[in-house]
Amino acid sequence: MSVAVVLRWTARVLSAGLVFVFCIFALGEGLPARLKLNEALLFACLALCLGGLLTAWRLETIGGILALLGAVGFYATELLTRHRLPGGWILPLLLITPLLFLLAAWFQRLCYHPPLK
Repeated sequence: MSVAVVLRWTARVLSAGLVFVFCIFALGEGLPARLKLNEALLFACLALCLGGLLTAWRLETIGGILALLGAVGFYATELLTRHRLPGGWILPLLLITPLLFLLAAWFQRLCYHPPLK
């Protein structure tokens, strides 16, 4: 089994878990009627990240980039509005999982040998 396959499936399992946890959280808590600007930005960045994680199942590079942009945007918004990084154990997975998808795509390209004619 190649490194790319291990990275790809690790990222897929983590992304499925992340999407599941955030969907359960959203269903259980619901969204408030009115969001402040910083909350709307956090929500948009989180949606971009989760959408990128789902996209990465089929298009690893594009999905990984979208998810990484969403995660970095989430952390940047949190840092600029609250002057601290978010805590907890699950939010760092929003940064790690897209990197795993991007590494899997890179290793796939690195190890790809086109067929001889």
